[in-house]
Amino acid sequence: MSEATFSFDKKIDFDGLKGTLTISIPSNELKKRVDAKVQEVARKANISGFRPGKVPVQLIRSRYLPSILQEEGISIADEAYNKAMNDGQYSLAADPDIDLQPQPLELEKPINMTVKFEVIPEFELGDLSKVKCEQPVINYTAAKVKELVEASLKSNPKWDQVDRATQAGDKIFIDFDGFLDGQPFDGGAGKEHEMILGDGKMLEEFEANLVDKKAGEAFEFPLTFPEDYAAKDLAGKQVTFKVTISKIEAPTPKKLGKAFYKELGLDISTKEEFEKHLQEQDVKEHASLLDEAHKKQVYQAVSAAVVDFELPEKMMNAEAKRLDVDLEKAKKADLQKVTDNVRTSLILQNIIKSENITCEQEDILAYIKSMAPEYLDPEMFINWYAKDRARIEQAQFMVLENKVFEFLKGKVSSKEKKMTVEKIEALLK
Repeated sequence: MSEATFSFDKKIDFDGLKGTLTISIPSNELKKRVDAKVQEVARKANISGFRPGKVPVQLIRSRYLPSILQEEGISIADEAYNKAMNDGQYSLAADPDIDLQPQPLELEKPINMTVKFEVIPEFELGDLSKVKCEQPVINYTAAKVKELVEASLKSNPKWDQVDRATQAGDKIFIDFDGFLDGQPFDGGAGKEHEMILGDGKMLEEFEANLVDKKAGEAFEFPLTFPEDYAAKDLAGKQVTFKVTISKIEAPTPKKLGKAFYKELGLDISTKEEFEKHLQEQDVKEHASLLDEAHKKQVYQAVSAAVVDFELPEKMMNAEAKRLDVDLEKAKKADLQKVTDNVRTSLILQNIIKSENITCEQEDILAYIKSMAPEYLDPEMFINWYAKDRARIEQAQFMVLENKVFEFLKGKVSSKEKKMTVEKIEALLK
């Protein structure tokens, strides 16, 4: 409720962004509210020995006055607080600290409330069209392109069967059976299981026991599952695996050419076309990194163009806590990171408000759907996601931030700057 239909005294004092609101609600206003509630309860009460609506008011007062007094006192105080804040049109930086007296509330005494709060600072964004920044892009030097080509050849080798002991990088085919206390356990067996030694898809200890073994060789070994293993009934347990390797294949690099390109499903015929394809694929794989790096450069440039303004203490404390930074003992770099984050957050809020940027339900649904794994039905993923309010709020925040970023990209002037992937990653630290 934002409108208070009763009289009360209020006073607001400011020291920078910090405000102190004092409210005094006369005892007679509280009495009127309590009396009305007692009458309402009496009309609806169902008490043995009395007909509905005929319960004596005095009986209700004797039984329920303390709880009614507290409930109505808090309600009337809340209405007074909302009215005072709405009248001032204050935008709070964090939840206020409220002190309500006396405690517990008393019918014959006025309600005295003291509210300490911080407001979001007001400031001008200035002319964003004059803001300039760098847009990081990947520098595809001859060495970088060669690296991409070699990586493609390595990940798409020709596999030839070999008659030697296994080694890292080999593709092997195994039959295995796992036993816990002498008994097979769920998920512990496989037939003609194909794996590449060293790719990390199996437990490291399991793979280590498959090195330097020959095809046709049957062997067994003990293995202790990690304490944090997903299958709780196996976590920390020692088991025994019996394994037979049926075939060993070693990788042989292929040669560039039409046959190789066709094998990859590419309708190209030259090395130059292949190199261009690899660069395009690499850009797609680093799309999120490039987007985040550009976003940070835009935010930093906009922040630098906006005049200095006071930062709310509570927002600084909250961000420091999130980053695990002690503001009193923080290094200059850590303190600067906290400051920059809070300042950027306030600038984004200013843009959202001034440009009336909104987040509609369809925007949130589209964002959630975009995160759904390929193997899951999008609707099923959305239903799971929507069960957690914190996840929905995070999605709403991301949608708003993306909209603000799109707005800023249309305003500021960005100039591409070629960098290595490592340097782009360093920008986000």
